[in-house]
Amino acid sequence: MQHDSHASEALAWLEKARADLISAKVLLKTKDPSQLYQVLFHCQQAAEKSLKAFLVWHAVSFRWTHDIAEIGDQCALIEKSFEPLIGQVKYLSDYAWVYRYPGEDPLPTVKEAKAGLRDAKRVFSVAKKSLPKEMHAKRFPTRQPRSLRKRTKR
Repeated sequence: MQHDSHASEALAWLEKARADLISAKVLLKTKDPSQLYQVLFHCQQAAEKSLKAFLVWHAVSFRWTHDIAEIGDQCALIEKSFEPLIGQVKYLSDYAWVYRYPGEDPLPTVKEAKAGLRDAKRVFSVAKKSLPKEMHAKRFPTRQPRSLRKRTKR
C-alpha cells in the first residue's frame, strides 16, 4: 500500500463524496422542486471529490477547480477506463455554480436531478473501485449510517 498519508487523505475525500451523495439522495426524496438545484450541486461535489480521491491516492497534484473534465482527464492519464465516463459526466461541472446564485436560469427538473445522482454515483463507484480494496476495507463505511436508515416499527 502507498504511504499512509495518501491513503488517509484519499479516504477523507471519499468520505466527503459519500456525504454529498447522501445529501443529494435525501434532498431528492423531499420532492420539493426548490431543492432540485441543491441535489445537483451535491452530485457535482460528489463526482469532483471522488475524482480528487483517486488523484490523491496516486500522489497527483491538481488545480483547485470544479471542472469535472479537467480533473477527470488527469485521472484518465493514470487509468484509461476513466476516459469514457468523464465524457458522459462532465456536464455536472456546471452545477457547481449555475443554480447557486439568483438569476434567470430555470430550475432543474426531477429527471435532471435523478440523472445527476445516477452519474455521480457512477463516478464514486469507479473511483472507489480503482483504489486498492485493502485501503478502505476496514475504515471506509459501506453501509448507510444508522441515523439515516429507514426506521421500522417494532
